[in-house]
Amino acid sequence: MIAPSEYADSHTLTRYEATAGYEALRKVIAMAPNEVLEEVTDSGLTGRSGGAAFSTGLKWSLAASGLPRYVVVNGDEASRVPARTASSWHGTRIN
Repeated sequence: MIAPSEYADSHTLTRYEATAGYEALRKVIAMAPNEVLEEVTDSGLTGRSGGAAFSTGLKWSLAASGLPRYVVVNGDEASRVPARTASSWHGTRIN
């Protein structure tokens, strides 16, 4: 269960912004891409599943390196993906 908020208007954008909402987003937007990458790398953030314990900073640095990039989707039938979604993956190429 989620505890009640101390603010009656906790669901509003005004309250979110008044309690430092979007502060991190504003900070990142003001940074250069290499500074964001350095911040993520220094944070020690890692993946959860599939890439468990793989450094997010390292992953982002590889994506930013200019090498060819590919999107890989787990389309295994055991995944909880509706058949209509999985069928759209076949033959789909994004340039």
